[in-house]
Amino acid sequence: MKYLKILSGLLLIVVLLSFSMKKSASSDQISLRVYLKSFKKIPSGSLPEYYLNDDLSDKDEKKINIDPFYLCDHEVTNKEYRSFLSDLNPELAMKMLPDSTVWRSINTNMEPFVKYYLRNPAYDNYPVVGISHEQAKAYCVWLTNRLELKSRKKMKGLKFCLPTEAQWIYAASGGLQHPIYAWKGIYMRNKRGNFMASFKVVDLRKHSDQDSSITNADQREQITFMATTSSYFPNGYGLYNMCGNVSEYVSQPEFIKGGSYNTVPYYLCLRVRQKTPESNSGAADRGFRVALMRD
Repeated sequence: MKYLKILSGLLLIVVLLSFSMKKSASSDQISLRVYLKSFKKIPSGSLPEYYLNDDLSDKDEKKINIDPFYLCDHEVTNKEYRSFLSDLNPELAMKMLPDSTVWRSINTNMEPFVKYYLRNPAYDNYPVVGISHEQAKAYCVWLTNRLELKSRKKMKGLKFCLPTEAQWIYAASGGLQHPIYAWKGIYMRNKRGNFMASFKVVDLRKHSDQDSSITNADQREQITFMATTSSYFPNGYGLYNMCGNVSEYVSQPEFIKGGSYNTVPYYLCLRVRQKTPESNSGAADRGFRVALMRD
C-alpha cells in the first residue's frame, strides 16, 4: 500500500511536469492571424536615389519606384522568435539559437542577460538580438511556410522576407518628404523634451571645440537600454522604432539600418549605412523586422 502511494505520487509529478512543459511550449506559439494584424500597408511611391548612396552630399533627384508592400509594425520579439525555435527539430533549433554571449560586448555586468534575456517572460516583447542575417532569413522562410499551410487561397503567392534597403528607408520615412529620421524635424526630442527613440546619449560637453564629430564618442558616454518593440511614437505608417532601439537587417547582408540604443544619433539617420562585420554574426543591439509581399 505504501509503495502504491509512492508510485501514485511519482506518476502525479510526471503528469504535472509533462503538463507544465506542454504549457510552456504552447505559450511560445504565436497566432499567425494575430501576427498578420501587426503588418501595416506601405503604399506605392518613390524614393530619391541618393538615399542609397554613401555620399551624403549627393542630392541627385532621380527616383526609385517602390511597389506597395506590408511591413510589421514592430521588430521581431523574443517570444516570436521562440515560437520559431519551438517549431523546429532539436538539431536545427540549436543552429538557430541566438548567440547570447553578444551581451558581454556591452559591458561586464551583462551576465544575467546572457542567461535570461531570450527566455525570461519579462523580455517577451523586447527585440530578439544576437542573430545572424542567415537566421533572420530562416525565420522569414518559416513564417512563409506557415502562411502557405494555414492561409486561404487569397493569401497564396505571398512571402515573408527582409525588406530591401530602399523599402526600409521608404517605410521609415512614414510619408514625409526628405526626412532625416523617422519623424519630422532635426531634433532627437519632442516639444515636451522627451526622446524620440532609444540611442546612446552623447554629452557634448565632454568633447572639445575642435572635435565636432559625435560618431566616435568614447565609452564614457551614457548608454541607454533598448525598449519594448512598441515603445515611443509610431511614424506616419504606424511603424515603431524604425530609428533606434536595435539596428535592423535588410535583404542586403553587408549593412544594417536605423541605429540602436548603443549608437550615437548619426546612425539613426535614414541615409546612413552601418556596416556589418564580415562574419555576419549577431550583436546585442541588432535585430530585424519582417516584410510581406508578392513572391
